[in-house]
Amino acid sequence: FQREAGETAPGVGGPITSIEDDGWGLTGQLPAFDGLPNLKELYLGSNQLTGTIPPNFLKGVTEKADEIHVDLTLNNLEGTVPSELKAFDAMFLYVAGNKITGVADELCSKQNWMGGEVAEAE
Repeated sequence: FQREAGETAPGVGGPITSIEDDGWGLTGQLPAFDGLPNLKELYLGSNQLTGTIPPNFLKGVTEKADEIHVDLTLNNLEGTVPSELKAFDAMFLYVAGNKITGVADELCSKQNWMGGEVAEAE
């Protein structure tokens, strides 16, 4: 993906735990961010990211039982929230303001997603 000024994001990896690029004018397809084993926070709201949430989104995160916060609000993402995210036990995933058409059924039974709100809504 790219920032508004045309600057391509460098390859990232290693001990990165948080990425905060809210409203930076990011464009292009949403990357999988699957090479960041320590990621706990990903804030990409209010950009112009397109495409779907990839099935391998955040796959490289090693501590899937830990709480993780992902903000993808107000982009141009579409499709469904992929079932592969069921690997995460305690995710806070914000996708309002996109063209998301659904959430995989497997995610609706996650007891600790969104602080337990997903399980309560089931």
